[in-house]
Amino acid sequence: MPDESGLPQTGTEEAELEIPPPTVTMSCEDEYPLSNKVFCSGSASNGVPPYRYQWQRAHDLNSSPAPENNTWRDGTASIQDYCTQGLRTGGRYYRKYFRFRVLDANNYVSNYVEEVFTCWTPNP
Repeated sequence: MPDESGLPQTGTEEAELEIPPPTVTMSCEDEYPLSNKVFCSGSASNGVPPYRYQWQRAHDLNSSPAPENNTWRDGTASIQDYCTQGLRTGGRYYRKYFRFRVLDANNYVSNYVEEVFTCWTPNP
């Protein structure tokens, strides 16, 4: 049967696939007061697996924590880092940002998600 152009259909036309972009979720937990460790794990959905997991750790100690100012580093679906918490004397408090995103098999970039922890350093 001819299509709108008047040409016959051959049955080999390509259909467009609607693949939603990758999306991520993340959860973080700290072990305070047992230790100064923060553990984060992320997961991805949609897009085309396999995923390339990427993390960004940033802080606001004399620098901008904005995502565009920090490097995304390849990794696994989880990450661990240190963050001294609790009430301290001297030193100073700062915010540490944990961010997660993925790239799918087509190199589409997901949204990013972040969690922020208030940490302490003895250095003023």
